[in-house]
Amino acid sequence: MAKTKAEIFVPYPRPRRLLSVDPGERAGLSIFRFDDEVGFILDSCWEVNGDSTRAIADTVRGYKARSTVPSIVVIERQFMKKREGGKVQISGFETLLRRRMAWETIAEVFGLPTALIYPVSWQSKYLAKKTEDDESTKDRAKRTCLKLWPERSKIWELYENACDSALLGRFYADRVQERIF
Repeated sequence: MAKTKAEIFVPYPRPRRLLSVDPGERAGLSIFRFDDEVGFILDSCWEVNGDSTRAIADTVRGYKARSTVPSIVVIERQFMKKREGGKVQISGFETLLRRRMAWETIAEVFGLPTALIYPVSWQSKYLAKKTEDDESTKDRAKRTCLKLWPERSKIWELYENACDSALLGRFYADRVQERIF
């Protein structure tokens, strides 16, 4: 049986502001806003402590207080590769699940819809090709971000996880725009 492309959730009305999240120990975050003339624009990106539910809640609460709340929270749907012998390390799986579920739960508490995106979806579309065999995914994401948003080079140097969230957000924004126009 052939695998089909996963449907990507886009709420109605279409989002005009989105928060993309690369959940992890240092969670990468990016905000995109919609401009009627040029489409989605990367507004800001940063990192927060991904193990702190308070930091996650404060992030969303801060946008709500400024009335610039995102229309949707886009979260990378991470998964764990099986180890040799087909086993999964339970403690690692628990950590991965806890971090992602914290974002999903906080979004729900604040009444925000979420969209989960598999890494391969955005990586296959935006991640730069390897220039060396040992080049990491993070290095490729940074290289791609420097090309797409060179004016933010200091951010990409400081916050490597923000690179992933920016590319994840760009991927989702493009899917939304395809459905608007």
